This record gives sequence, C-alpha cells and structure tokens, in this order.
Amino acid sequence: MEKEVVGQSFTSNHVKLLKHLDKLKIMQDGGTPSPVMVHMSPCNPCNLTCSFCCFANRAMKEMLTIEQMKSAIDQFRALGATGLEFSIKGDEIIPYKDSNGMLKIDTIKNVVDNKIDATSFSLDASNEFIEDRITDWISHPQKEPLYKITLVGGRNITVTKSHSVLFWDDKENKIIKKKVGESSVGDKVVVINKTPSYSEITEYEFNSKKYQINGDFCRLLGFFVAEGSYSYQREGVPHGIVFTFGKYKEEKNYIDDVCSILKDMEFNYNVDYFDHKTNIRVSQKELHELFVNLDMGIGARNKRVPDIIFNVSDEKKEEFLSGLFAGDGCFRNTIYKKKNKDYSRNVLNLKTSSNYLLKTVSYLLDTLSVRHTLHEGVNRIRYIDERRLEESEYYSLDVSDKNSLKKIEKCIKIQGKETSYKDSKFSNNKPHLKIDSIGKDACAYPIKKIEILDDEETEVFDITVGNTHKFQGSFGIFCHNTGGGEPTLHPKFDEAVRHAHSVGFKIGVCTNGSRLSKIKTWDLFSWVRLGMYGWDEGYEYDLDVLRAHPELRISAAYVWDMNTETSSNPNIIGKWADDVNRKISKTDQKKENFFKMIDWVEENKIPTRIAFNAIKPVETVKKDMEIIREQLKEKIQERGALKYAFLSDFNYKGERRNDHCYMHMVKPFVFTDGNVYVCPSSELSEENSYNMNEEFKLCDIDGITDFYKNGGVTRRHHACKFCKYAMQNELVDDILFETENNEFA
Repeated sequence: MEKEVVGQSFTSNHVKLLKHLDKLKIMQDGGTPSPVMVHMSPCNPCNLTCSFCCFANRAMKEMLTIEQMKSAIDQFRALGATGLEFSIKGDEIIPYKDSNGMLKIDTIKNVVDNKIDATSFSLDASNEFIEDRITDWISHPQKEPLYKITLVGGRNITVTKSHSVLFWDDKENKIIKKKVGESSVGDKVVVINKTPSYSEITEYEFNSKKYQINGDFCRLLGFFVAEGSYSYQREGVPHGIVFTFGKYKEEKNYIDDVCSILKDMEFNYNVDYFDHKTNIRVSQKELHELFVNLDMGIGARNKRVPDIIFNVSDEKKEEFLSGLFAGDGCFRNTIYKKKNKDYSRNVLNLKTSSNYLLKTVSYLLDTLSVRHTLHEGVNRIRYIDERRLEESEYYSLDVSDKNSLKKIEKCIKIQGKETSYKDSKFSNNKPHLKIDSIGKDACAYPIKKIEILDDEETEVFDITVGNTHKFQGSFGIFCHNTGGGEPTLHPKFDEAVRHAHSVGFKIGVCTNGSRLSKIKTWDLFSWVRLGMYGWDEGYEYDLDVLRAHPELRISAAYVWDMNTETSSNPNIIGKWADDVNRKISKTDQKKENFFKMIDWVEENKIPTRIAFNAIKPVETVKKDMEIIREQLKEKIQERGALKYAFLSDFNYKGERRNDHCYMHMVKPFVFTDGNVYVCPSSELSEENSYNMNEEFKLCDIDGITDFYKNGGVTRRHHACKFCKYAMQNELVDDILFETENNEFA
C-alpha cells in the first residue's frame, strides 16, 4: 500500500522537532543538546539567476575550501567526545551509569539500538576525567574496512579505517586526533584509567525479596561465571542452575564452599559425584530467575561480569574474582634465569572462551588499579571425555606485577597457593609495560599490532558524551548542503561528501537538479531535494541517475514567485551590494510551467513542497499565498486531487510571539564566508538584505569547538520579521516554561 504524502514529513517544522524528545528534554533540564543537523553552503556560484534568490547579495566567487569543509565536519563530529569518539563494532563495550546511578557495561550496539538514557565517561579539554550524559546514539553502515588495533599489553579496539582515535603526541606534549588508517605501530593511544564514582550496593531486591550482597554472595557469582550453567526444561526456558567442578577430591574446597553459601541462603541443592566431575544442582525457580536477572551471560562464549559487581566495595570485588579465578584461572610461581641470575615470576592467569568476559574482567581490574596484560589465541583440536573439541578462540589475562597481585591476593590464596620472590634485581615492583602517564586520569599505550579485518559487520556505532554538539538525526548524523549557491558547482563537492560520509554523517542535498549526472557520490546520500525550475529555465531532470540508487529518497521544492512587481530582489531591480558577475533575472515564472511541474511530480511520484517568496512584507506574502491557493484549486479541478504536491504554508507565521531563538542548538549554518551562523533562515527576512549578517554569526570555522564547549550556546535574541522556524522556537519556549501541578495535564 502506497504511503500517503504528508507535507510535514518533507520540510522543517515543529512536528519534526517533536521527533527529538531527547533533545527537548536536555533543554528542559537546563542542558544544551547537540544540534539535530548542520546546514552547509559550500559555494556561492550558481548557474541560475532566480528572481527569489535569498542570497542575491552574496559575493559570487565566494566558496569554502575543501580544508574548511573538512575542518567543520571534523569539529562537529568530534566536539568533546574525547576517549569515546569512535565508530566501532557492535560488540565493543562501553561503561555507563543508568538513571539510578548504577555503573554498568554493555555493548555499544545495545546502547545505541536502545538509545539508553545514561551517563558515560570521557576526558575534558584539560585531560581530566568527566562524567556526562550520553546525548547522541549513532549507527551507520560500514562502508570501509575495519581496523583492529592492539596495544602493548593486549588492549584492543576495532574501528573503521577513517575514524579517529586519540593519540599522545610526545613532541607537542598533547592529545591529538588521528584516523586509525593513518596510524602506525608504536603510535601511542590514549586510555582512560580513572575509576568512575558509584553508590555501593549492599542489597539487591528482586521479585519482592531482598538479597544481602556480602562477600559470600559475590564469590558465588564468581563461581557461577566460571563453572555455572543453566539447565533447561524446554528450549530457551531455564529451570535450574548447575555448577560443574572437577573430581571432588581435587576441588573439594570449591565444592564445599559453594554448598555452604547455598545453604546459608536457604537454597536446596543436590551434589552428583562422577569419576571425572562433580555437579551441584539447584532446581529452585527463585535462584535461576535471580541469576538470569543479574545477567551473567548464557553459554560459555557469552559469560560476563554482572553489573552488580561493579557497584560493590573493593573487598567484595576481590571475592567475586577469587571465585572466578578458582574456576577459570590458575597461579604459577616459577624461577626464570636472566643474565645467569635467577628471578621469580608469579603469574595469575585467567583463560576463557568469552571475549565479553575478558573485557568486563579487564574493566573490573582497572577499577581496582590492577595492572594486567591481555592475550588471544586458538585452542588446538582436543578431547575431553572422548569428546572431540574443534579449534576455538580463547582469551586470556595475566596479572604479574607484585603490587597488583597483592591487591587481589585472595585469588591466589583460594587456590591454596602464595607468592614468593627470590631476591633479585629483576624481581622488582615496577611493571614491565612502558606506559606514559597523561595527568592523573589517563595514560598512553603504544600500538603493538594493526590488523585489517575481513569482517561482515554491516553497521558501526557511535555515542556522544556530554555537551558535544554532534550534528545528527535520530539514527545517525545528518549533513545538509543547502543555500543560494548551487552546491554541485563546488569543484571538491564529491570529496567533501566522501569525507562527511566516512566519518558517519548521513547526507542530504538541495540542488537545482541541472547537474545530476556530474555527481559521482549519489550512493552516499540519504536524500536529495530538487529545485523545480527546469520548466522556466529550460533544462530537464535525469531521474535515472538518482533512481539507480534505490535507497536514495527523492523529494522536490518549488518557490512560487509570479508576483515579481512586489519584489525588491537585486536580481529583479539590478541593485546588488557587489555587481561583479551579476545579471538581471530574465526568467519569468509562468502559470502554465507551474502546472507542467505539478503534472510531472505527480506522474513521477515525487513529494514536492510549494513555497512562497518570503522576502516581502507580511501582508504581501499573505496575498501571494492566496494566489497560490487559487492556482492550486484550479489545477485540482483540472486533474483531481494532488497526492504529491502540497503548499508549504503550515509553518508560516506572519507575527512572532517574541524574539527568542534556539535554532543554533538545532540546525546551525556553515556559510561560504568561513563562518557559522545561527540558522539558514535569517536571509529570508527582508530587513537582512539577502545575505547573512554579523549579528547572526556564532563563530568562524576554527572557533567551532571553543564556541560549543565553552558556554557560547545559550538562548539568543533575533527579531527577524520572518522566521521560518518560528514554531520551533515557540515550541522550545513552551518546553522551558515552568508550570505547576503537571500531574493534572
């Protein structure tokens, strides 16, 4: 069934702004949201001379350089997202706090897909740790190779080739941004090493029962992550839990410990003794539902540290780790020789088939300031109880420096072992990894290995932390090229498009449609809006170029301006601020061409907004709108109801409530003069003389980051006689208006 065309779906209006309730909520809470989109006008040159051109007083040769466009794109893309500003694979993890202040870890895919309203962590301009809200949740298609960078010590992350990671520059003594595809082995990647604050949990309520979160309970969870599984009555529905240990006489202490904890918690259990293993079974629904709720993962490859453990005292974290290492770990104390001298090597090792577990354990150890190294490998084909196990990936973790082992010594003692050190200059307390400190909250690890992955991942993900003003839509970032110039005339247009897309922007373009075949990047666009002036200007639209890309959304716009005798446009009266390369518009709009245009968009099923020349006195605009309505009524009588062409009068207000302006928080405008302005609407108000004026300037391109990070974003006051976004501004005013007894809405 064909979807009905509704005008509000195809042009800016307050209805669209209501789709961004998360942004409005941030404003209501006194914060500053990231803009929904950014308008960019790459150049002033245009191959048409329209009678209604709102930028008739621009300097014709003015255009942004490709460096300026890339700089604006990169700054908007990177503002404040220090340390978390990656487009990364969906299985990478991020830490955050939920609305109750509970510290959690989840995959970035889940956070983005569910738009989790939370606080996450980053570094500020002084390289100090900050906690701030996640303001943007972004996913976009993977269009290029994924790069896995592994640091000295084994930390790793997988990102797209063109995405930037933060590096430490030894020469400049500062953090710099660099694309992963441009990095090299030895480059130093910045890593946050600060532990976020949290409220310690001492009890956990589930199904109307409160459980005491003591050391025994935490150790039980550690045992379950290592040796536990769910038993099933039917597929997908667990009805009990099982702890599987080795022979009883070999692991008696662990088995007895688990039984004792279960007994103290008043859970019934059965112990099954076999020649090669020992099972502890609990069939009570209460316990398995509790464990499922705590989310420790189902299946060996999906195990993880439950979030509750990140929110207990350090002593209880150590208890959890002791249970985990008892089941999945081992401790070795050996004597090595170096330069003909003996020295001790004490190593606590964890080995698992779950990459998720390795990442969450690593984060847990970071909260305890326990240094560790990470490793990956492949298990060879092997046999257990005459079962053949095929090759499989494993992930392991080592803790070896003396101070770190002391912090988690229960993990060693539970195995009946202890550290010992032979007096040697090689047996010191210093960690072996060469890591640079960056202030008190971060450090830098050198890259050890860079791999290009043959990965079938179809989406990658971003989040934005804090007051970062990323320019994005609901599911990604939008970059909107618009304005009086024809953007496709910019010699570097395709290069700018490729760059914007590579860093995660979704892209739309407004074009007069005369040069569609000249653009080579249509596959990177989300939508195109065609200016419907070909019938008056004498050119046709090559729709085949656009329809070769089925995902490209095509719409159109027509500015009605048949009443030119009431216009003061320089292209009509010949009075420009700068008349270099200027010429009088010789193209008069004709009603017959207007009707031909309507027939064409209806036949080709292209949603088309019919607008009016707003750069006139309000009363004149109202009269023009009545003429348009009469002409549309005539056309409807001729061919029947219009399904695709519509009059864009639903967001027009002849009078404004006040001069409040919030559009720089929604849709700022990068102009051809290298400056950023409040919005792309001010030039539509007649008093602004067909140009962007100084009072609407926010900053220049070089100052974008400083403006948006250092208090420049506040309510502004602009008394434009015509404001295309008047309803949006009034909506924000209403959101911010304080009311009482809101329960009685």
